[in-house]
Amino acid sequence: MKSNAKAQISQVFTYIIIILVVGLIVVFGVRGIIKIMNANCEHQDVLFNKTLMSFIDEYSDRGMVQEESIKAPCDAEEICFADSEYCPRASSTLTLDAIPASENLIRDAVGSCTANVFVKGKFTIPIGFSKKISVNKGIPADSFQCISVKGGSVKLVFSGLGRQTQIESGW
Repeated sequence: MKSNAKAQISQVFTYIIIILVVGLIVVFGVRGIIKIMNANCEHQDVLFNKTLMSFIDEYSDRGMVQEESIKAPCDAEEICFADSEYCPRASSTLTLDAIPASENLIRDAVGSCTANVFVKGKFTIPIGFSKKISVNKGIPADSFQCISVKGGSVKLVFSGLGRQTQIESGW
């Protein structure tokens, strides 16, 4: 009878150890997966920025029109552009009125000429500045626009204006 009790106690300890080992594997596995997903999002953000800026530079030749679909950064809902004519502020004829008053971060970044490309999702993130961006079709009210991300991508039409590239939605 004593050996049977010892066997049962031994079996309980075996189950406890198995549960602990499986629990540790799950905890460390989930942490690893989260780290991989975060690294993938960071890579996707950098790749989006690099691709977008290269298209803006590449398609600036007068008369060139090109439609491109770019994989958007993780959690992006919209990509917003402000016309580069906002900078320098001293010589700009554009006012910040085209940018919604609720977008303080965007107004501050555009007003200080630190960014004119933004990713909107849970948060609004300034991702860069290019002197070649044109969203102004001759109407000051059109000097800022946001383009929706659909299916994880944004479709943009780049039109070369010579020294600038006009950006429009391709949807």
